[in-house]
Amino acid sequence: MAWWDFGLRIKALAKKEAVIYYGSEEIKQTIARPGSMSYEPAEKVRDVAAFFTANNEDEAKALMEKYEAVYVYSPKDKIYLFNAMRLASGSDVEYESSMFYRFENNVDMKYFEKLYENEYAAIYGLKI
Repeated sequence: MAWWDFGLRIKALAKKEAVIYYGSEEIKQTIARPGSMSYEPAEKVRDVAAFFTANNEDEAKALMEKYEAVYVYSPKDKIYLFNAMRLASGSDVEYESSMFYRFENNVDMKYFEKLYENEYAAIYGLKI
């Protein structure tokens, strides 16, 4: 589970499939060069955005299960992405209440555990 900006990188470097690789046409105003890319189905982009903007872990876990995702890629110092996620999800959740905040700030969670971290990102796994 990752925002679309990182999907192709995940596939190339980690050899894992991401839920989405591109933005949707609905959010093309948030994309630097929307005319030069493919688009994902709006529902998938909304779901990934809803995952990161969820204000509770149960909702986030359900979205992970819907797409059979087991890992979360959480970039560091990319707060500007949160606004695009809020737009895509239709949510008005505050940053400090979101899963995005929890991943970025390493908040203790019942369903997710940090597996890896470097200066650019953290990888979380869904606890079994």
